[in-house]
Amino acid sequence: MPSVSLIPHSLPSPGDSPPPASRPRQQLGSACEECRRKKSRCDRKQPTCGACFNGGIVCVMRSSCPPRGPKKGHMRELRGQIAALEARLNNHESGAAMRTSLNFDQSQRGSSTDTGGNDENRSDGDVDVHMSASTSPPKSTMTPCLADMPALTDPDTQQMSLLPMSNVYGSFTTQPLKPLSIGANLSPLVCTDLDQLYFDRVHQFCPMIQKFRYMPWSKLVGRSKQKICLQHAMWTMAAATSSQFQLIRDQLYRETRQLLDALDMDNLDGGKWHLEQVQAWALLSIYELMAGDSQRGLLSAGRAFRLAQLMKLHEVDRPNGTNGMSDWVDIETMRRTFWVVYTIDCFTSINEGLPLTFDEQVICARLPASEGHFMSGRSITMPFFSKVMETADSTSHDEDTNMSPFADSVIVATICGRTLMHRQRASQGQPCSEKSVHEFSQRHQLLDKLLSAQVKRLAFQMSSMSQNPDPMLIFIMMNAYMTVLILYETVNAVTTEASRPLLLEYKQQSLEAARELGGLATMLTQLNHFQIHPLSPIPLLLSARCCQAHRNVCTTYDTLMSMIQPVLQGLGNVNNLARNALHALGLEPVPGGNGWPSLRAHWDGMGWDDSTM
Repeated sequence: MPSVSLIPHSLPSPGDSPPPASRPRQQLGSACEECRRKKSRCDRKQPTCGACFNGGIVCVMRSSCPPRGPKKGHMRELRGQIAALEARLNNHESGAAMRTSLNFDQSQRGSSTDTGGNDENRSDGDVDVHMSASTSPPKSTMTPCLADMPALTDPDTQQMSLLPMSNVYGSFTTQPLKPLSIGANLSPLVCTDLDQLYFDRVHQFCPMIQKFRYMPWSKLVGRSKQKICLQHAMWTMAAATSSQFQLIRDQLYRETRQLLDALDMDNLDGGKWHLEQVQAWALLSIYELMAGDSQRGLLSAGRAFRLAQLMKLHEVDRPNGTNGMSDWVDIETMRRTFWVVYTIDCFTSINEGLPLTFDEQVICARLPASEGHFMSGRSITMPFFSKVMETADSTSHDEDTNMSPFADSVIVATICGRTLMHRQRASQGQPCSEKSVHEFSQRHQLLDKLLSAQVKRLAFQMSSMSQNPDPMLIFIMMNAYMTVLILYETVNAVTTEASRPLLLEYKQQSLEAARELGGLATMLTQLNHFQIHPLSPIPLLLSARCCQAHRNVCTTYDTLMSMIQPVLQGLGNVNNLARNALHALGLEPVPGGNGWPSLRAHWDGMGWDDSTM
């Protein structure tokens, strides 16, 4: 039987030499910032490691690493703050109990005199807690960030919400804390999700940023201030078009405003304006129009307009207009940025009845290329805007095959701007002379011919994508039909014998436009609210106003009004422009009610009877 040794094999004998030291897992030294962020192995090559070289990323190597964990003494400070807060709360609770007992004794003795102090008349829940400087907790030396913010669960949504430290300490904080940097502390996964949301939902109606040019610099550590502002504006719009990021969108918006205002202050010393600033202000204005104060949105849009003019983006295709730039994608980005702010100017101006900022007579820019060419970087030469507008009243175009919905929006926005000026000139006074009536009729017929050609082109495009409607194309079509209604209203306001034949001719066109608008409104109800163009309430509001002004002409206007109302009600949950439109139409929510007033109840209050229906 073999003998079994009871001596453990792991115990070395006295004569054995010590085991050799294990080989280190990694090379000595610090990894670069990108490999550290990805938690991957870094080969420490200089000046660029292998991972950064393959990814085309700037390699940043730190000579020394700060120690991990909280700073020395920070836990002691937190314990001191907690102890001071507990002591202060106990003192106030005992004082409130004593005051309550005193008031009870006085009431038992039948005293009817007032104690004279406001604190004695308050309940325990109404006692204001204020901390003096002598009893305030010691100020922390750490800058507050998302790691210092407690995560609280909303009982209604069961979602984690991030609250700043000032909300936790309330009035106990004696000195204001620094503003939290939400955008700088978002995790890479959240940033990637916001970027994808932007290009999925925002880019379709604001196509001015090339995705594959944006992605490389969006992850750089040393990106410029202008690019940081643009990135924050993109995240703000992405959060506004998603339900999962509603908790951080307001904070992102405030940070974007602060960054842009600080950047404008830096440029007061003669700094250079950058294209990213125009793009950021344009996105911020759309956000304010749809999610905030519409008046502030118009002011922000005005800043984008002026910056575009200062950078002469309206002359991007003039000789030497790009300062020797040869990259087609960069030039197309400048061109698209201008057309975005141009369309915002036209659509918001016709909604508010304001003068236009851009004069189309001085624009020297080509129309934007198709989305496929822009994203792939394949260069294509588009026609000049002025040339297209000269021949836009014809239904046969050689460039129709390359015309994108974005380019169509530029043409329709220009028609809206011309209609606005036509209406403003007509409202200045009734044309009394034969010459003025002739000028009015000539302008009107030119607009009518131009608009009819565009409606035919757009209707053909709509028929080809009936199974998968394009929200951008629906928005363009709504503005085209809205313009038809506005032209009819303009003719109707000019009551002269000479304009009578024109009025009868255009009445039929307006009825056809109202029927088509009803179909488009029905299509909007089938789309996700976040996918609808944020300026869609504008044509709906103006069309509804025309229906209210001519509601006794034909039941077609009544039908259109009844179809517009539910669309605005649905959009009112996510779009401030829709809520403002409902208020302007007198369809705001009933105070204390659970729903919206019926359209029939609203009309009955205006003195309608069944004979007018």
